[in-house]
Amino acid sequence: DLIQAGAKKIAGVKYPLQATSRGYFSRAVDKELLKSELTQFIRTEKGERVMLPKYGLSLRKFLFMPLDEQLASDIKEEVYRGFARYLPHVLILKFKIFQNEKINYQGLPGLVIKLLVKSKERGNTIDFQLEL
Repeated sequence: DLIQAGAKKIAGVKYPLQATSRGYFSRAVDKELLKSELTQFIRTEKGERVMLPKYGLSLRKFLFMPLDEQLASDIKEEVYRGFARYLPHVLILKFKIFQNEKINYQGLPGLVIKLLVKSKERGNTIDFQLEL
């Protein structure tokens, strides 16, 4: 992340990477940067990053399981533990999980995780939703 002189804005790489006229690396600032950090972290499965094998969350293992209190608790624990380790600057204000009937594979519903998060460093608050 880069800090601009004077404005004290923190900038980083926008995720997901997309081809633009200036190359693949676009810049993200403020809420867009926070959303990029969350997207990259949550969509990365543990073991995918060679030099950081514990980076990310193991959420795929929860797919196709019936959503009950124990499963919701296990997912919440996975998210909170991952954030504490790799995104300590992000505070989870609200956490919700529910089935998504629109995502359907062989009769089994998908999962939706909704977060309301706040950046401790920048003070930005965003709603974030992940569909599995």
